[in-house]
Amino acid sequence: MAAFLDTSALVKHFVVETGSGEITALVESDTELLICELATIEGVSALSKKVRKGEMSSSDFRRHLRAMVLFLNSGRCEIIPIDEEVKWQARAILSTWALSHALGSLDALQLAAAVAAKRAMGLVEFYSADRRQLAAAEAQGFAVRNPGLE
Repeated sequence: MAAFLDTSALVKHFVVETGSGEITALVESDTELLICELATIEGVSALSKKVRKGEMSSSDFRRHLRAMVLFLNSGRCEIIPIDEEVKWQARAILSTWALSHALGSLDALQLAAAVAAKRAMGLVEFYSADRRQLAAAEAQGFAVRNPGLE
């Protein structure tokens, strides 16, 4: 089974926090890893937010960012592009789940990329630390995991 990591799950591989061990074990396994192209941008934002909140130093930010860039360029994970199919699927997801699951546009893009992967590959497990996004993913038929909490 492949594993789709949203940005909140991906960042746990680089920053020690709840669920980091589970994500690192997943990355070190032979499980096929999938991420949305959006995570390559959101990941930088998530790391910089930790600096702004005083949770990480600037030097740690640079170190973690370097590690993330190396990982993304390593070929270890498949990066799903935000193509027309993914954008169409994100609009459909928002039309259906935005109100009942308080789902935002970026979460919908992540979920849409996972849906595209699921169509192409079959079984995909969805990893996120965002409970609302997990609920929407579960409603889309995904097996879901909140790293470190399950």
